[in-house]
Amino acid sequence: MPDAEFPDPLIELQKRSDLAWAEVEAHRRDVDGRRHRDAQVEGAEADPARPWAGPDLPPWTEAEDARHEELMAAARTAADELRRALAESGLGGGAEVVRGLRRAAREPGPQQ
Repeated sequence: MPDAEFPDPLIELQKRSDLAWAEVEAHRRDVDGRRHRDAQVEGAEADPARPWAGPDLPPWTEAEDARHEELMAAARTAADELRRALAESGLGGGAEVVRGLRRAAREPGPQQ
């Protein structure tokens, strides 16, 4: 399906879903970065029996975990809205449609 055939509301829902999942990933990376820095400062070492695993990391804080849950809820909601709209559009949900929609969401919009 050519990307131009996707309705603008579907493209916007795809963009919103992509952004929501990107925010989840960015938060996870920020938290894991902090955890790695904290472990390094504390002198944590890798388990000699599992050197590939790296050092034991401190757990997520309650605030970090709560923020993660908020972001995940928003991402799931955005994905559900996209899935419903795609089903209602009659375009189907096959791989070609999904790839085309994602491609259309990445392309810049019309110049204003």
